[in-house]
Amino acid sequence: MPNYILSILIISKNRYEYLEGCLNSLKAFPSTEVEIVVSDNSDNPEVFDRTLKTKFSDMPNITYSHTHDTLSMTKNSERAVDLSSGEYCCFIGDDDSVSLELLDVVRSLKELSLPGCVCDVASYYWPDCVFIGKKRPTLSYFRKTPKVKMLNGDDVLSDVLSFGIQDIKYLLRSYHAVVSRKVLNQVKQACDCYYPALSPDMANAVACTLLVKQYPYINQPYIISGYSYKSSSGMGLRNAHTGSLKGRAGLDPDVEDKWTPGIPKIWLGYTVWAEAGVKALEASGRSDLVRKVNLSAMFAKTWLRYPEQRKMVMEFQKSISDKLNLAFECGRFMLQWCASSLINKFKKRVVIEDSISLEVATEIVNKENKKVRSIVLSELRVDKPFAN
Repeated sequence: MPNYILSILIISKNRYEYLEGCLNSLKAFPSTEVEIVVSDNSDNPEVFDRTLKTKFSDMPNITYSHTHDTLSMTKNSERAVDLSSGEYCCFIGDDDSVSLELLDVVRSLKELSLPGCVCDVASYYWPDCVFIGKKRPTLSYFRKTPKVKMLNGDDVLSDVLSFGIQDIKYLLRSYHAVVSRKVLNQVKQACDCYYPALSPDMANAVACTLLVKQYPYINQPYIISGYSYKSSSGMGLRNAHTGSLKGRAGLDPDVEDKWTPGIPKIWLGYTVWAEAGVKALEASGRSDLVRKVNLSAMFAKTWLRYPEQRKMVMEFQKSISDKLNLAFECGRFMLQWCASSLINKFKKRVVIEDSISLEVATEIVNKENKKVRSIVLSELRVDKPFAN
């Protein structure tokens, strides 16, 4: 069995139409260094055997495993990690992809004994996406002068908590980033699992960042983030990513019973991330940090993004102080968004409007990253952090 340096982890459920495109886009990875793990919880796995098994028979590095047990997203994610063996892990959705150039980065991470890295993403919209308002380009990403910056885990986490656990970009994690198996094992030792809450991405991000002193951020799009009709991100595009927690597929039946007081019991990206972050802090033995979670920021973002939820938001604002904090945080987010929008106007943005496959989109991003490969790898070696 090969000694894989990287495991690309994918969980899937009744989404073979996307999984096929995802696996096609990963064919360029050398089968001796990179394993691709698919943990499938679909209702009818015969579809994979009938249509995809033969198509990908030339990829010996695919580990495909199906279970008929009904699993939450968290438990299926745990299963994917347990099925893998790579020294580093990168988790993606079955409608996402990974740039081949990430492999060189992972080789350098291993050489430098680094715990992982975070990076930028390119956005890819599947043909079945439904938009409210203006249609998005099929593929887009920012073309930046390559930079590598060493991040301090404590500082990043403190900033995230101050904004109500509403941003994942700079947190070390397995999802849409790279983290070492050593760190994942440390998370499991601390929390008894790799993903200690209902939203695996944020739960793992908080848990990993708690454990790591420094890690690099690379401002290049090594991940192609897919938006499809059936995905949570795709549902968000048409304002369908809200609702009750009860009976929702992918969640444990007792999710409401364990919910954190002060966070609304609704299925909404902002509330789910806040809940996942709090649970990860508690599972990691850092309940002392829960008081630093600024829930006013979570409510403010919900107020601004979802007008239909404003009545619910106000039900949680019990005092004049609560209302003043909400108003302040609304202003802070509006200033942040305006500044970000203004800055982005001066950035070079690559946009592909034509309909293209995920495989083609990945090839485009690969070529972009290849141009700056030597600069990125050189920058990684400039400011090697102290040992974690």
